[in-house]
Amino acid sequence: GYDRSRITPATRLFEDVAMDGDDASEFLQFYQKEFAVDLSGFKFYHHFGPEGCNPLWLIVRPWFMRLDHFPITVQQLVDAARIGRWEFP
Repeated sequence: GYDRSRITPATRLFEDVAMDGDDASEFLQFYQKEFAVDLSGFKFYHHFGPEGCNPLWLIVRPWFMRLDHFPITVQQLVDAARIGRWEFP
């Protein structure tokens, strides 16, 4: 549902494309298989949140929401595909 003509190397998956939760997980599974990228060092919770929201999170933020968030850009995906592994935070 994202306009492909708007995708650039600087496009961020979460912030610009609004990819999160199950959509992000499915995308990464496809990406890993399609480009043979080793994602063993990839920490999903540093880049994306879970699917849905728990109302209790308004009172107490879960541990994964208190971590630093690192955007993933299209350029990082291209670079990881070239070297065959994820080397970013």
